Formats: sequence, C-alpha cells, structure tokens
Amino acid sequence: MMRRYYYIIPAIIVVIAIAGIVGIRAFNDYPSVDERLMEKIQRESSYGANLTYTGPEPVQSGRLTVFILPYTKMDAGSALNAIESIVGMRLRDDARSGASLKGQYDNDGNILAPADTIRFVIDPTIKKADGSPLTVDDLDKEFLFGNNVTVGGVGLKDGSGVGATILVVDSYYEDAVKAKLDDIRAVLMG
Repeated sequence: MMRRYYYIIPAIIVVIAIAGIVGIRAFNDYPSVDERLMEKIQRESSYGANLTYTGPEPVQSGRLTVFILPYTKMDAGSALNAIESIVGMRLRDDARSGASLKGQYDNDGNILAPADTIRFVIDPTIKKADGSPLTVDDLDKEFLFGNNVTVGGVGLKDGSGVGATILVVDSYYEDAVKAKLDDIRAVLMG
C-alpha cells in the first residue's frame, strides 16, 4: 500500500509545478494596469489618435498661414481634430516646420524660408491686456509658432503674452479655414 503513495506524490508535485509555471507565465505576459493606462494615454494624446482620415495628403505649397485664435481648454490634438472636422479636410503638416515673423524654421530653429512666405490671421476677439485688438505689430519677432496646433499663448514684444490657440497650416488652406472661422471660434471657446 505504501508503494502506491510514492507514485502519487511525485505526480502531484509535477502537476503543481506545471500549474505554477503556467500561472506565472500568464501573469507576466498580461500587461499591468500601469502599462495599459500609459498605452491608453499615449494613444489618446497623440495627434490624430481618433482620426480615420482617408482623403488625400495635405498640400505643401511652401507658404504658411498662422491663425491666432481664441484660447481653448482642449488639448492640441483634440483642437486640431475639431478644426479639421469643421473645415472638412486634413490640415496636418508632417513637414515639421513652423513659422515666426522672421520666416519658416525647422525643428532646430534654423530659418528655412523668408518672412514673405508667412501670413498671419488674428481673430478679432483676441485682445491685449489693455483691451485693444492684437495685431501682427504686437508680436515678438523671436516668438516661434509651431506647426499644426499649439494651445497656450503668444509672446508679445512688450514682454507680455496673450492666451491663444495657434493654428499653422499651409497657405493653400487659408481660405477654407477663414470661411469657417465663426464655427471654429465657437468650438474652441466651447
């Protein structure tokens, strides 16, 4: 009778060991809550995370238009998605160039094209601290306007700033965006 127990005990140990190995492996393969949360945040915060655009790629004419629009509480990706939905076309510029009063610049701040390749459109509802309308002459010449959408503010040459949503697009889209400025303003000011 004792002899049978000698065979059963090793069999039970082998079964427990296999179950333990399989369980540990399954636990290690399953992403933790922190990893899943970070992945979700990265997906949702990336530009175009929820965009299923299938139309043609944006036109690159070599000229940029900077729209200085009312400040929004949306993040930049959501603001860009909303603006593209209103305008009805993709405005994203993958060239990664920005604009300043001095001209177009690359990611390192090097000037790529002269100032005459940049146009500015300032929403009339944007006012300086003294209540007067913001004009191009008020802008700091060193201020860099990033490409696509930036939510934050605009630096002025007197050292102050104005809260704004900045949209930098190829000038090819200027008329399409201007035609929808009232709708865009309404969404941004929410």
